Amino acid sequence: MASPDTQTAKAKSPARVLRTGPPTAPALSNWLCLAVLIGTALAAYWPVGSAGFIWDDKYWLEWNPVLQAHQAPWGYWTSGKMADYVPLTSTLFWLQDRFWGHTTAANYHWVNLALHIAAAAALWRVLRRLAVPGAFLAALVFAVHPVTVASAAWIAEQKNTLSLLLMMGCLWAYLRFDECGRHGWYAAALAFFALALLAKASVVVAPAVLLGCLWWRRHLLSWRQAAMTVPFWLLAVIGARLSMKTQLENFMDPNVDGPANLAERLVLAGRAIWFYLGKAFWPTDLVMVYPRWNVHLITAGGIVALAAVLALILALAALCWHRRVRPLMLGLGCYFIALLPTLGLVNMGFMMHSFVADHWQYLALPAVIALVVGIGWSQLARRGWVVRAAGMAVAAAVVVVLAVLTNAQARTYQDIDSLWRHNLTVNPACIAAHVDLAVSEIGAHRYSQALWHYQQILPLRPKWAELYDRIGRVNCQLNDYAAAASAFATAAELAPDKPEPHYWQGWALIQLDRMAEAQAPLESAIRLRPDWPEAQFHLGLVLSALGHKPAAAEHFRRAMELRPSDPLPARHLALLGTPASAPASEPAAQSGGQDQSRKTESK
Repeated sequence: MASPDTQTAKAKSPARVLRTGPPTAPALSNWLCLAVLIGTALAAYWPVGSAGFIWDDKYWLEWNPVLQAHQAPWGYWTSGKMADYVPLTSTLFWLQDRFWGHTTAANYHWVNLALHIAAAAALWRVLRRLAVPGAFLAALVFAVHPVTVASAAWIAEQKNTLSLLLMMGCLWAYLRFDECGRHGWYAAALAFFALALLAKASVVVAPAVLLGCLWWRRHLLSWRQAAMTVPFWLLAVIGARLSMKTQLENFMDPNVDGPANLAERLVLAGRAIWFYLGKAFWPTDLVMVYPRWNVHLITAGGIVALAAVLALILALAALCWHRRVRPLMLGLGCYFIALLPTLGLVNMGFMMHSFVADHWQYLALPAVIALVVGIGWSQLARRGWVVRAAGMAVAAAVVVVLAVLTNAQARTYQDIDSLWRHNLTVNPACIAAHVDLAVSEIGAHRYSQALWHYQQILPLRPKWAELYDRIGRVNCQLNDYAAAASAFATAAELAPDKPEPHYWQGWALIQLDRMAEAQAPLESAIRLRPDWPEAQFHLGLVLSALGHKPAAAEHFRRAMELRPSDPLPARHLALLGTPASAPASEPAAQSGGQDQSRKTESK
């Protein structure tokens, strides 16, 4: 039997320190905690059960190129056509579609909420294994925190909830391996991490978080422990490269105005960190798209924000040996590391809308929550029962307040209108909100309201050709053909290689009986798209009105060749005194522009 001195030396040795929670706990207590977690989260998120599809949900379920090419599900893994390389999540969407289709959103929302609750429960078990004080309370706070609504109530962000759940599985399995040394747990951790990367590549930070957890347990990292994480780092590099390559090729707009140099990226990162911390501690005015910052304007405030972050990191690194600093080192370290991919140091597709987003904080949020709850719980444990009871009452009140805020925030995710109208109360200059609301107004035949939304975008994107095209089409619905022709002319000037603005400019001018002016844009449309029957027909109308009958007859014949099923070109040929017959052997085509042609003829 070892002497007391030997036992004391072993206890003080850093390599022997192992912070781990109790290996067993009463089964009833665990089930009761799980029931409270599920019940509270369901109460907070109940509105999502009646929510619909928003923003890019339909892309992942119905409109993506893999589905359009009938290559699902294997195309998600091999084609590289998607906006992001998330084949596991895409396959999960495909499987759900096989079960209940994509006409209603309720089942997709319940699956996403189940993944979120499961991730919170997995977080609880990981924190318990790390012996973090107040592990269950931290998981409960995370489950009902309003910032998580942008992931748990948005179907497209199943990649967030699924990847966090799998990352928690990775951490838990590796911690079990660290305790018992069984390589089966190591293999399980590696498998969980690979699946998490296939769900969403933002979990590339997991190896760094894993090293932080091992350091927390033993206060010292050996070379062997670091070497054991090398396969995780290799997988992380592969996952990051695949995701960045896919986004750059299929999602990133090359004209997005982002940080131009390293200085701008660092200042953006410092500002974003404080923004995220602010929303974590004071989760109000949460929206889908926040105001887009001018990253080229480096202000004194931005420099101070960056300097404060760097000073905090250096202070924590210098004092990491101190017992009271270790929780800060682990909590803030994991928080900063988890935010790293989203801080603007590398370009991401969503940056075309904003440089910060609630769903980007989803992966990092558990770290700062666990830090605050752990410190508070440790302080309460040293006080008398009265103070502990008061502290528990305050904690319960905080959970209730967060659940109420989450419930209210989830209601703004009911449909596209409620989402964007709420967004405009915080960010009136949100282009995505105005565009989607305009489309919604057009669907309801409220064209004046749609025009108003498009006009709000003009000062923000004065060189956006498609915007002028949209304005022109709405003005056509309002019978304001002069304004429509002007808008189409601007669109054609900004995008001279697109035939649509040229055609619609000519069409609007025909409605105004300005035939001579309509000829040039219609000829431009045909030059860019010779096989467009509507353009051929309307140019024939213009030339006929201008007295150029042989040229008009030629365009009417061409329109007949392109669309034999449309009787209008033959009728106008007959009016010119030129007989014509459409080739009987050609198959009939669908006449998408026939109604517009009849409207033109009647005028």
